[in-house]
Amino acid sequence: MGGRQVVPALVEALGDEEWSVRYTAVEGLAHLAHIGGHKALAALRRAAKNDPDEGVRTFAQQVLEWPD
Repeated sequence: MGGRQVVPALVEALGDEEWSVRYTAVEGLAHLAHIGGHKALAALRRAAKNDPDEGVRTFAQQVLEWPD
């Protein structure tokens, strides 16, 4: 399965009730943002703003601040 096919699954995982699953999804999206395009970046922005876990929000925000 290529990177573009994985992005939707990672975006869906951001809705999981377990913080560790959402954290891992952020990590995956961080590595695929360059090929996942606007869907990956939009999902990371939502996680940074809305995730119920502070650690996931912080990590997503850090990923968004990484240089290209």
